[in-house]
Amino acid sequence: MLSLLLRWSVRDFRSRWLHISLIALVVAVGTGMYAGLMSTSNWSELSYDASYELANMHDLRVQLTSGSLTESGSLEEAVRATSIGGRIADAEERLLVPIQVDASNGTRSILVRGVLIGVPLADDGPDIDRLVATVGRTLVASDS
Repeated sequence: MLSLLLRWSVRDFRSRWLHISLIALVVAVGTGMYAGLMSTSNWSELSYDASYELANMHDLRVQLTSGSLTESGSLEEAVRATSIGGRIADAEERLLVPIQVDASNGTRSILVRGVLIGVPLADDGPDIDRLVATVGRTLVASDS
């Protein structure tokens, strides 16, 4: 029985060797691509963690409704007064104002939406969502 199966498989392989070779090639390429792409997930996790640590990215963001006004410092006090206030290690307020940026050139008039973000520059700030420059420098207190 085994010899019959073996002879039949060899005869079948001889008549379809091109198809079998192409299927094997597709499986090999697919396996290699899968292994290569899966290996980048560990790298990307480590890269994201390092980037977030370098910039000290925020974990929680609280924002007022559009058009609301409040005194500087009152938001941090309000958040610390909530039930989760004791679990907040650090907090900083930011001024975020929607603006229009003129990106016009000599031939076209272009206005794009933007956000003006105010950050504290005293004491090498900001401490949360730090400014990181890979070339040149970041803002310093004298830039105020």
